Amino acid sequence: MKTLKTLKYALLALVGISAVACSEDNTYTPGAPEEKDCYGVYFVKEEANQTLELDPTESTSMVYTVIRQNATDAVTVPVKIDANTDNLFSISPIEFAEGEDETTFTVSLSSESELGVEYEFGLSVVDPKFVPQYISNTTKPTSIHLSITRIKWVDLGE
Repeated sequence: MKTLKTLKYALLALVGISAVACSEDNTYTPGAPEEKDCYGVYFVKEEANQTLELDPTESTSMVYTVIRQNATDAVTVPVKIDANTDNLFSISPIEFAEGEDETTFTVSLSSESELGVEYEFGLSVVDPKFVPQYISNTTKPTSIHLSITRIKWVDLGE
């Protein structure tokens, strides 16, 4: 009898817990629609994240490719600088001519950079007029990250 009473309370507790856990919440809020006439700007996947070690005699300018899906207008893409160690990086504007669906821009590290120091640079395109809200950053990156260390290698022979 005592076991039956304990079982009854355990069963009531289970029913109470499952009743609370199975509440129906039918509120659905749809995501915001994409910007009309979005340009669909993204970077080439292979160039999006790079770690470079450069000899001091090598150029410290890198050229990146940018693609857009809507090539109707001539536009300059606004970018957000996410990282710029000691403000030693500079970039050229990302500009598309009318009808052009691919362009390049240059990221340059200042000659004032020191040997053996790692410098970070990152930029992203966040304006919904230029980047779709629901784009996959793994297949069509909307940001780039660059890490550069200038290193002088000494040839020790064989």
